[in-house]
Amino acid sequence: MEIKITGWGYKNIRFLNTLEVNLLKENDKLPCITLVMMKNGTGKTTTKDLMRAVISGNASEWTVADVREFRDPNSKEQYGEFYVNIRFNQIKYRYTLTLDYENGTVEYKTTSVELGGMNDGHILPPNMQHILNSKGFVERFIFDGEQAKITLSNTSSEAEQAILYLYQIDKLYNLINRIEGLVQKKQTEFESSAATIQIVRSLQTKADNLETIMSNLKEDHNRLKESIADLVERRKYE
Repeated sequence: MEIKITGWGYKNIRFLNTLEVNLLKENDKLPCITLVMMKNGTGKTTTKDLMRAVISGNASEWTVADVREFRDPNSKEQYGEFYVNIRFNQIKYRYTLTLDYENGTVEYKTTSVELGGMNDGHILPPNMQHILNSKGFVERFIFDGEQAKITLSNTSSEAEQAILYLYQIDKLYNLINRIEGLVQKKQTEFESSAATIQIVRSLQTKADNLETIMSNLKEDHNRLKESIADLVERRKYE
């Protein structure tokens, strides 16, 4: 699954007021790399925090004070709004977060042709559930310069953690461990109840297959770690 942010917009958000950012070129293509550079105090952290909240859906956990932090102190507007346009492969979604400054509450809306237009709530495609609402994934998918510095540091384990979360290897490890535990449990149950040799062999074959998968994942993991280490080393001489 390919995840691409194609643009975002603000309305009555701090001093950014009303602004739209469109990353799409005339041919509806996205650039390979997009760098957002802003002076200190002009909205980088605000943008990062709002993007994370819109994509993950965690703004529903904000306090009244958290919501009101996004209001321009010189504004009397009751509502603010922030949206992000995303493509999941070629399927377009828009997630809109409305902030009620007076009541200190938020409301999500999800717009997509696949969903039949605009819908209340934060709705993820089925294959994106438990991924985009994962804090570990979103904080590394939407990151700032400080996070990048930590990731590239050869004294930090953050590069390895980023690989685990972005490639969902941590979930694969957990899944494999759970499956192996279930297989062992079933083997014990069958053996204690004089199960047939055929059933035990079948379970053993599944266990062997899982061990092979685990071995392949570990090899992929090690290759990715070596690539990160190589990039960090090359960066020293740039």
